[in-house]
Amino acid sequence: MGHKCRCLYLLQSADSFADSAREKVQIGSYRVHYANGQQSEIPIVYGEDVRDWHQSARDDSLEASLAVIAWTGWNPRVWEDSATGTSLRLFKSTWQNPMPDVEITQIDFVSAMKSAAPFLVAISTD
Repeated sequence: MGHKCRCLYLLQSADSFADSAREKVQIGSYRVHYANGQQSEIPIVYGEDVRDWHQSARDDSLEASLAVIAWTGWNPRVWEDSATGTSLRLFKSTWQNPMPDVEITQIDFVSAMKSAAPFLVAISTD
């Protein structure tokens, strides 16, 4: 990354593989590396930070408790393959950097090897 910031904004979601994800289970994390050699971890918790990006008409109320739905859309291929119709959604999480005066040198994704697969679309800073 190569700069300092107060916050990271993460635009992300997960593919939960046929409802096999359980609530409040850590499915991955981001490891933040600082110029001073220290590290911080940003957990990705299913049900708090993300949910399945495929949203069927049956689960409109299922939002992530710590993140907001930042985008909802659809993909023609997914729509054609679905008997019930699904939309796609991405979640925005905000992480307060505990060391805003220290340069972030790198951010790594670490999988928890769970049935829900998180993915990151974008990171922005403040």
